[in-house]
Amino acid sequence: MIRRDFKKIHEKVIQLLGIEESISQISDEELASIMGERLEILVNELESYKQQLEASAILLESHVEELSKAYEELAAIFEIFQFAPQPDVDPRSLIPKLLEIANNSIEAEVVGFVEKDCQFKFFSNSNVINEDLIKFLQRYIHGVPGVLIKENVEIGSTHINSLMIIPVTGSKGFQGTIVFINKKHSPIFTSSDRKLAEALAQRIATLYDTKAYVEELLAQERLLEEMRIAKRIQHTLIPKSLPRLKYARIAHIFETARIVGGDFFDVWSSPKETLFFAVADVSGKGVPAAIMMSFFKGALRSKLSDEIKLNDLIRFLNNIALENMPSEMFVTFLSAFLTSSGRLMVGNAGHNPLLIVQRNHVEYIPASAPPLRVLENITLEEFELELSSGDLIVSFTDGITEARNERKEEYGLDRLEYIVRKNFDLEETEIVKKIESDLKSFIGNAPQHDDATLLLVRYVRR
Repeated sequence: MIRRDFKKIHEKVIQLLGIEESISQISDEELASIMGERLEILVNELESYKQQLEASAILLESHVEELSKAYEELAAIFEIFQFAPQPDVDPRSLIPKLLEIANNSIEAEVVGFVEKDCQFKFFSNSNVINEDLIKFLQRYIHGVPGVLIKENVEIGSTHINSLMIIPVTGSKGFQGTIVFINKKHSPIFTSSDRKLAEALAQRIATLYDTKAYVEELLAQERLLEEMRIAKRIQHTLIPKSLPRLKYARIAHIFETARIVGGDFFDVWSSPKETLFFAVADVSGKGVPAAIMMSFFKGALRSKLSDEIKLNDLIRFLNNIALENMPSEMFVTFLSAFLTSSGRLMVGNAGHNPLLIVQRNHVEYIPASAPPLRVLENITLEEFELELSSGDLIVSFTDGITEARNERKEEYGLDRLEYIVRKNFDLEETEIVKKIESDLKSFIGNAPQHDDATLLLVRYVRR
């Protein structure tokens, strides 16, 4: 009876152990000994299995904790990136909330942000921030900012267990730095903490980039509006119609650049039918140059008469410029009187030379005085010539001769002279068209960097 029971138990044990053997020839004592050994093996197997289960449970718990932490980090990153850049929102107003979101996962005792110029600083707990720490961060910012993760840092009298500094750098350059001080439940900041902090830095950098981009757009819009105003002012200064004289035929070029310069010209006929013309270039760009042009032309017209000498006119305009123009500005000014008899009087104050183009000869009338507003006392040497019928008078600004092509080559005075001489026998408006066409062909796709002004007068003896 007992033996049968042992046999049944033994058979069950070896079945559990996966062993096949016969026990028909084994005595009861041997069977009991074998049973004891087999049961001990079984108990050991069960204990080993129990330990494996416990280890697996611990590992699984660790994985669950890691997954939970990763979920928190992803949730934090997702929430951080919900803060979309807004054109009218200052990044400074969003930074405290963004730091709070990130630190809910990183769990530092203190989190803060310091702008590159140190004008803006924010810390979640200002009680632990002292002057030594601020100086340390300023030195970091003014150095070559990079990621800094350290343990056991001594800053002045302050001991910091763990420190993580992340630079904020976007397309507009370095903007500031994020700092995490003393991780709460760990002696060190982890690689996951760094990844989350870098994601935060990326979002803050985007906010600053957007702000800078919006400011650039607003500045461009202000510049465009300024240029529109300057163009309107400039075009009011150009004669609406040119004098019709039997002895003088006039044509002109006036092309404004994208950024308005200070070119203007004027043509006036006196009651005695003396022709006065002037070409000038006010230094500077935009509205300031346009305002000075307007003021200068008003002063010029107020003084014109048959009796005035060019030297007196230049002195008067120089005084006007000294009294009313900023010290960094000046005016190159070429003026001339032409009578019906062909007498030409020229005064050139710092301007490009005047060209007298005859059929077989070209004469240059150079500047005989500095530009207006350069000196307090100015003396001009007047040039006087007797023209022959058919002679051409060509005055221009440097926007013509200094026009550049895509290879940065200048159009030049020689080329201008060549085109005028080549087309000498054409009508004046046709000569001007030839100059315009050649100038545009030379420039190609290069941008026009300055105003281009040219005044052409042909003297025809009556």
